[in-house]
Amino acid sequence: MVYIATVSEWWTGSFTGQAGHAGDTFSVYFGETFVDFEVTERLPDEKVVWRLLRSSLP
Repeated sequence: MVYIATVSEWWTGSFTGQAGHAGDTFSVYFGETFVDFEVTERLPDEKVVWRLLRSSLP
């Protein structure tokens, strides 16, 4: 089973950082575009909340 908190397994392989715990930060890349997030809340098997920190999207 793939969980949404396992970002590199379902969204993109171009992933840096950590996304498993509150306070973690991570980035995803799509060519020259990127999105940076912070995990603000994480309840295993129940809930995950990400806060957008910055992005470069067309």
